[in-house]
Amino acid sequence: MFKNVAIFFFFFCLISFPLFAFDSGEFEKSLRDFSDQISQTAYAISEKSDSAENQALEGALDRTDKAQKDLSAVMNRISNKKDFEAAESILRQFAEKSKLNSHSAAIAQKLLKQRANFISIDEGKEIYSVQPSDKLNLATAPSELLKKRQKRLITIETPIAEAVICLEDTDKLRRVDNLTKILDTHECKILSKHTNKKDKNDLYCFYFSGKKYVIDVLLGHYEGSVVNSNLKAFVKITTGGFWSGKKDHTFEIAPANRNSSIMGELSWYKSVVIQNPAKYLAENHYTELSKLGSPETVAGKKKLLLKNAVAEIFVSAKKHSISEAIYFSKTDLGDLYIDAQ
Repeated sequence: MFKNVAIFFFFFCLISFPLFAFDSGEFEKSLRDFSDQISQTAYAISEKSDSAENQALEGALDRTDKAQKDLSAVMNRISNKKDFEAAESILRQFAEKSKLNSHSAAIAQKLLKQRANFISIDEGKEIYSVQPSDKLNLATAPSELLKKRQKRLITIETPIAEAVICLEDTDKLRRVDNLTKILDTHECKILSKHTNKKDKNDLYCFYFSGKKYVIDVLLGHYEGSVVNSNLKAFVKITTGGFWSGKKDHTFEIAPANRNSSIMGELSWYKSVVIQNPAKYLAENHYTELSKLGSPETVAGKKKLLLKNAVAEIFVSAKKHSISEAIYFSKTDLGDLYIDAQ
C-alpha cells in the first residue's frame, strides 16, 4: 500500500512541476542572445534595401524569432513566486546597461507576464503579478538598438554611382554573361538593359548602379560612361501610310541644365515622355511635330492630324547615340488629333 502511495505521489509531482527547474544563469544568457539578434535585425533594417540586404534582413528576423522562442522556453520553467522575482530582478539589472538592453528586457517582460497569467489560470488563483518598471522601455527607432560598431559601419557609407556599359557580342553571349556575372558578384543592380540590333554582332547596353570604386574599375575595362541624372531620349515619330507616303522625325530630349536633373532620370522619361509622347512633343516641339501631320477642322476647332502615328523611344547615356540605347519602347498611337497652335 505504501508503495502505491509513493508511486502516486511521484507522478503527482511530475505533473505539477516543470520537468526542469528555472535556471537564472541560462535565463540571462538567453536574454543576451535575444538582445544581440534584435541588434542585428536593427542593423539590417538600417542598411540600404537591395536584394542582398533584403536577404540579410530576412535571415536576421529568423534568428531573432528563434532567440525569442529559446527565451520563452527558459521562462516556461518558471513555476513559483521565487522564480518570478529572480527573473524580474535580472530584467531590471539587464535593462540598465543600454537602450538595446532596455528594449530587449521590455519585450522579455511581456513574455514573463504571459507566463504568470498562464500559471495563474492553471492554478485558479494569481501566483504572481509582474510589476511595471520605468527602466524597461521599447525603442522608438532602429538606430537606438545599434551597437557602437554597427553605428560606425552605417556612418561610413560607401558612395553609390550609376553607369552605362555597351559591348558587342556574338549570339553565344559570352561577353554578356561574363559582365552579368561580374555585376552580380559585386552586388551591382541592373536598372535597365537593351539589345541594339546590328548587321553583324549586336550591341548590348546595360544601365546599372553599384559601389563607385567598382564602377570606376569596370569603366577602365569596358566602354561606357558615368550617369548623373543626365540620360537623354530619342523619340522617333512616324506618320502616314502606303498611299499618302510616310514621314518621320526624330526628336532629341535632354536635361537643359543642372536644375532640371530629374528630367534626366529614366523614371521621368517613363512617366512623362513614354506615357504620352504626343502630349509632350505638342507642348515642347510643336513646330517640328506639325510637319508630320495635316491641318484639320473638327467641330469648328483647328486640329493637327497625325495619321497612323507610331512612337519609338530610345533612352541613352548623355554621350551615347540612339544606337546605344539602354531602354526602348514602341507604341502605335493610331490617328491623333492635337490642338493646333
